[in-house]
Amino acid sequence: MGDDDATDDTGHPSTVGTDRDAERTAKTALTGRSVIVAGPLGSGKSHYLRAVGDLLTEWGAEHLVVPGSTALAGTVYGAIEAAGAGWLVEDIGGPANSTDPTIVVVDDAHDLDEAGALLLARLVYRRRVTLVAGLTMPRSSSASVGASGRALLDLWLRGEADRLDLHLLDEDTALDLVDTFDDDHLLGLVTRRALLFHASGSRALLRELTTECVAAKRSGIDPLRRIRELPPWSRVEATLDAEIAQYSPEECLVLAVLEALSGIGYADAQSVVRPGTLAALLDEGLVHADGTTGRRLYVSPLVARAAARRLPAGTLDEALSAAARGALRDWHPHRSARESINVVSHWEFVSERSSGAGARSVDGGESGASGAADGALVRRLIIAAARDADRRGRYDLALAFVRLGDRWLSPAAAAVLRSRALVGARDESSAVDALVALDTDGVDAVAGADQAGLGSAARRRVLRWAVALRNRSGSGDPRLRRFIDDLVASAPDDDALAAEVAVADAELSALRMDWPDAVERTRGVLENPAVATVTRIRAALVHALGSAYIGDWGRAEALFREIELGTRDPITGRTNDVTTASWSLCFEALGRMAAGADMRPVADRLPAVVDAAVLEDHRAALCVLSMATGSVNWQTGAFTDAVADYAATALRCDLLELAIWRPVALYSHAIALHSARRHDEAMAVFAKAELEDRPHPMHDYARHLTESILLPAEGDLAAAATAASALLDVSSHGTPTLESRDRFMLATLTRSDAESAERMLALLDEADLPLPRALAEDVAARALDDEELVEQSRRHLLDIGAGWGEFAGALGVAPPPRAVGTAPPGQRRAARRPRLRVVGATQGDGAERFSEPAPTRGSVTAPATGPVPVRATALGEGTLADLTEREVEIAELVAHGLSNRQIAAELYLSVRTVESHIYQARVKLGAPSRRELGRLVSGEPA
Repeated sequence: MGDDDATDDTGHPSTVGTDRDAERTAKTALTGRSVIVAGPLGSGKSHYLRAVGDLLTEWGAEHLVVPGSTALAGTVYGAIEAAGAGWLVEDIGGPANSTDPTIVVVDDAHDLDEAGALLLARLVYRRRVTLVAGLTMPRSSSASVGASGRALLDLWLRGEADRLDLHLLDEDTALDLVDTFDDDHLLGLVTRRALLFHASGSRALLRELTTECVAAKRSGIDPLRRIRELPPWSRVEATLDAEIAQYSPEECLVLAVLEALSGIGYADAQSVVRPGTLAALLDEGLVHADGTTGRRLYVSPLVARAAARRLPAGTLDEALSAAARGALRDWHPHRSARESINVVSHWEFVSERSSGAGARSVDGGESGASGAADGALVRRLIIAAARDADRRGRYDLALAFVRLGDRWLSPAAAAVLRSRALVGARDESSAVDALVALDTDGVDAVAGADQAGLGSAARRRVLRWAVALRNRSGSGDPRLRRFIDDLVASAPDDDALAAEVAVADAELSALRMDWPDAVERTRGVLENPAVATVTRIRAALVHALGSAYIGDWGRAEALFREIELGTRDPITGRTNDVTTASWSLCFEALGRMAAGADMRPVADRLPAVVDAAVLEDHRAALCVLSMATGSVNWQTGAFTDAVADYAATALRCDLLELAIWRPVALYSHAIALHSARRHDEAMAVFAKAELEDRPHPMHDYARHLTESILLPAEGDLAAAATAASALLDVSSHGTPTLESRDRFMLATLTRSDAESAERMLALLDEADLPLPRALAEDVAARALDDEELVEQSRRHLLDIGAGWGEFAGALGVAPPPRAVGTAPPGQRRAARRPRLRVVGATQGDGAERFSEPAPTRGSVTAPATGPVPVRATALGEGTLADLTEREVEIAELVAHGLSNRQIAAELYLSVRTVESHIYQARVKLGAPSRRELGRLVSGEPA
């Protein structure tokens, strides 16, 4: 089959992978040595043999090409004669060849008729033919190579031919191949890793999937959605059918069953399918284990569909019914959501067929078991099934499960599940109706008389969804606000309920860009050990990102680390909480971007979390991870990849919990396009974002940020400056990390002045982080008109990430050109050094006094309400007393002639930190050079 990869720059087939070298194989054939190229279906044999043949042609070596064919497998010498090589049949009776043998390249040699395969083998023995034959080795342990394959393998066994084994794809080779097929880099990291899972090691399948995904992306369709909705007549499905054909009916049944029960544990799976068959499919890479202690199992839905098509009608349903009966006999809390769906879907069948002690059903209970126990299990099953359908965007299915469970579900559970599904179906008014119809008594009665003590937990779940629904719409429906107030008032002493409200209000404050308030509201929640885990996680995420924005990166980083450790399997270290892990990575990437912190910790963890989300087909997580990947790629300067990631994020924001993020994703996409020098496309995406609902100030902030970056390229600096001013109106209220960036934009768009530079330096007292520091350096250097400092600050920006270098360039920032005939930079600086106003200075006793600088923030503190403290010097007018102890120490070493690297080694600092301290000291003292700084500190005369 056509399992080719791609072509190289010369038009010849290119081969990707460490297990293949077409040139070496062609040279081996020229020496008269035969080669058997063996590998499983989809390993790239056909493509590899074409590459060998092209090289032989290029070198002028005559050779025959004989393609095997299943249509001719029943005809003696059928493929050989169809290739015009019938003379080989007549040649078999001649003497052994004393001249160069004929090179024969045979593709799909396993499809030769047995007589033809034996003929070629005899010609090899008689040195009349040098054979280069591609032979498919079945992946299934129950299949064989057939008589033709055995005849050719015998050549290798007897030493008459070399054997080259082509393997299924490893991760690195697969990603290289995707790059080959997607040369425009339209597919982001999340899509690429999803392709690896669905290809299941097959090159042919990877090629067809990548081609489909690229076409989908060009059409504005989410590539992952295209994979889920492939029509049965597509090339992908045809490729799958050819590959699955080598598997036995039992193996096909195992693949189809495991996909239907996706996430089933290995131990539970062994009671559903044959353990030997399961182990073999795991070894062959068609069944995937997630690496956690429970070894949850997954199969690509594409592979499972192809396998199911080979099964007799009713076989799969009977197997799943049996699995449902077995699960009910031995139900435990670690069963997967898809197992719950399977049980619910087969209730009627299970009810009719279940028998024996311990068999549970929907209406009869079990011998010796209480009906109440059965009712509790039924409730759990329906809730799990409805939530999973909701998570996968199947809101119609979620509503169907709720209707099915009306008999068993409590009013509160039914109201929440129905409301969530209606929001997903874009019927928000009905969603509110479903929730507010639930009165306080209905919430209190959630658990029933036999389940005392669960009313409080149910009230929290109802409140959690109610406030989430309120936060979605911004202002909120007044009926919903009254419902929330009544619900809180019904339990005034419930600390857990108060924590839910505090976290929801903090999330709303974050959406309103009031991050200091969000941090303050979540602090108490994090200090309360009795708070539920899910509530604590939500609080930690908001608190961590808010801490980064208010300048306390140490606190933010510690919280992100704590959250990350909580999402890992304690034994294997693999991700076992995809939802939390994905949001944590996204928020951490945003925090690191704002602070200018190293993105490598996020980049290193992304692939493993993406793989876990792909296995679960966790659509919300896949969307959030696309945003995280876009942030990493933008900061590191991989703008083309960032464009792909942000575009995918926007396409995946169709789930109800992600709808408010779609405008942000679109604005981020526009910025990435602009950074990639695709400005017209950026403006088109910006126009698309303008059509979205933007109920929160967060959306306006993202809009103004995008305008301030895009509009300078349109020549509208005034509008860009207006947008930057609007940003400052928000960020100047307690978020110094964001304020430093926004003030940099305004200062750049309106030309740096002394006051802007001083304010940015003052912000370092609250957010002394890499990006604010580099931006402050840049503005101060331009205010001083110091080309050397400007170049240094630009290097610092590039050290943080190429994205920030491009960011500065997008605003038209460049080192000031030196005109011919002007004075040297030092003389110009001395003549025109700005006199900066000192904010917060007072007069007394003839001397200026300054406010004390804010302490270093080791923990989150309440934001200052008065004027922000500033550094106690004006640029270029300071004395040695204005330098910090560390700055004096480093300046003295400069005076002694030590280089920055030597100073770093002496003080156990990084070179980057030394450079920053030298820069700050030079700015404070107005020293035009490093040498001058040393002179001023040492007291030498000018």
